[in-house]
Amino acid sequence: MADVTLRHDIFCTENDYWEKCVWGAPFNEGLYLKSLGFPRYEVQSDIDGTDVRTRRTLIEPPVAGLPAPLKKVMGDTLSYVENATFNKATRVYAFKVTPSVFADKAKIHGTLSCEAAAGNKFVRVAKIFVEVKVFGIGGMVEERIMADLRRSYDVGATFTNDFAAQGGFSTK
Repeated sequence: MADVTLRHDIFCTENDYWEKCVWGAPFNEGLYLKSLGFPRYEVQSDIDGTDVRTRRTLIEPPVAGLPAPLKKVMGDTLSYVENATFNKATRVYAFKVTPSVFADKAKIHGTLSCEAAAGNKFVRVAKIFVEVKVFGIGGMVEERIMADLRRSYDVGATFTNDFAAQGGFSTK
């Protein structure tokens, strides 16, 4: 079992972040398909209700560089479905990830939230929990997932700040 809290300074307004980044198709396609180099990013449903907004997304990350024991059991492709709910009152984005491999043996979930900070920024806080119960390789799978998540969130923070700096949305 592994858990981590990642914190990144984001230089835009919180409203712009939620509306134009988290929910923005051009931003997400740029982040996942171009910046992160994922072969597939597909929103399967997006329902904007009164109190909550939900989204189901199919994502296929690259699998290059897997250790041999993982590649043997996982194969050449991996995908996952992210089911997310954004509570509009608390402004917390909660997600659950179901991988295409070990779906019944993996628990991956977390939250995204924003904390106020001085200046024209906020701190994005991602709290992530990963548990993979597969004899002999569960710990290795958890480590790989956590390393990939850290990298993706770091790249995402840089991409978000570059997007804002290049006029992707107002920073006022």
